[in-house]
Amino acid sequence: MNMKKEQLTCRGCGNGCFLEAVHDGDTLIELAGNCCDGGRRYVEEQLLKSYLQTVLSTVDGREVRVISKEKVSQPIRLRCLKALEGIVLETPVIKGEMLLCDAADTGVDMIAAENLF
Repeated sequence: MNMKKEQLTCRGCGNGCFLEAVHDGDTLIELAGNCCDGGRRYVEEQLLKSYLQTVLSTVDGREVRVISKEKVSQPIRLRCLKALEGIVLETPVIKGEMLLCDAADTGVDMIAAENLF
């Protein structure tokens, strides 16, 4: 098991607790410093599986938000971002349109999060 220890400031409820989280990329193993359940949710969202969101450019220089169809872990997120590098989209882009299927052989599909005409 490849465990990592991360330190971050929680933004789950507004208290700004200083958190120490031990995780393996997919599972939170230990959490210290949180004063409410918002800290656990915040760590799970930030360090573990969450939707990947980024921006891609179009040929006419505009930008469009893209998102993964499912939640992904941090290591997979980095591979997906690498796979998205250099992609330039043609307009129009339709919300929900498949933009990249099986990014970097991870099984993660990237779709448009908005319309761009």
